[in-house]
Amino acid sequence: MWSPDSTKLMFTNIKQAEEGIRTQVLLADLTLNETTTLIGTNDDHDYGYYSLAWSSIEERAVVGFRLSENQPAQILWMFNPARLDGILIANEPEYTYNAPQWDTWGSTLVFQQFRLKGVHAPEIAYWQDGFDAPVLLTEGILPQWLP
Repeated sequence: MWSPDSTKLMFTNIKQAEEGIRTQVLLADLTLNETTTLIGTNDDHDYGYYSLAWSSIEERAVVGFRLSENQPAQILWMFNPARLDGILIANEPEYTYNAPQWDTWGSTLVFQQFRLKGVHAPEIAYWQDGFDAPVLLTEGILPQWLP
């Protein structure tokens, strides 16, 4: 996922460790011609990092991952790539979340969610600044903003 100024590229990678595979989030800075591990350097288990989205607001990105290796649920965490602090924005234990997409202004995030138990249609939800929890929008998959 490209940074808003297109000078950095954030992506996931798989590293083989003695304990098994570990996914990591890497950051390639094209102006410095260097790549660093942003998230996952010292993880004690694989969090399954995936589904990256970088907002047009430079200090805001989203990554999906599993909080527990024993649970299939995946959450979405919004974080500041420079400081690595942030908040969980979608983390209901009976759901898994993926395919996040920011709007042009970087203030609203749409994503798909799947209920893990029972027979349910995939859903599209959204989150904005000030929301305590995501809001269900409709049934569907792979949401995209129109230009």
